[in-house]
Amino acid sequence: MVVNHSLIYNVKIIALLPILELVYLLSMARPVFHLHPKARRELSDLGMRICYARKRRSLTRKALAGRAGISEYTLRRVESGEIGVTIGAYVAVLYALGLAGDLAAVAEADPLGRDLQDAALAPRPRRSVGGEGSGKAKTPQTPPPSQDTATSEPPRPEDDDALPGISSTQMLAYLCRQKK
Repeated sequence: MVVNHSLIYNVKIIALLPILELVYLLSMARPVFHLHPKARRELSDLGMRICYARKRRSLTRKALAGRAGISEYTLRRVESGEIGVTIGAYVAVLYALGLAGDLAAVAEADPLGRDLQDAALAPRPRRSVGGEGSGKAKTPQTPPPSQDTATSEPPRPEDDDALPGISSTQMLAYLCRQKK
């Protein structure tokens, strides 16, 4: 009897394919990100607060997971504050617990961001373009408002022909003086 060894070898390989695929998937490099220790503690504290909220409502993990539309395993990871859980799972659990209103306060007040934005939007002094003989035209400078117009009262909006006679610079100067 002649045995075809290549056929036996192919059958063994086919039987091992699911195992080889699993080993390959488990050995694939996963992206690793590092979370600041303080942020990790805060995430852990959030998970603990979610766990306490569930217990105060006398809900089982199975019941809360069902309400949130996630698995019990994911809920357990949320309650332990694991960093690999999607933010959607945290939000779903918070909504199921009735604590979603707290999400509105996240990053609402951003004083550092506002300061950075204001600094970026602050008017910068203009540099003059070119010199006398550079061939480039200088940007025209607006003359300062005359003293008689700057100290006088601005025209009232009900005067139709009065507004065109005053420049925006003069109006701004008047308004700044009024604030002081």
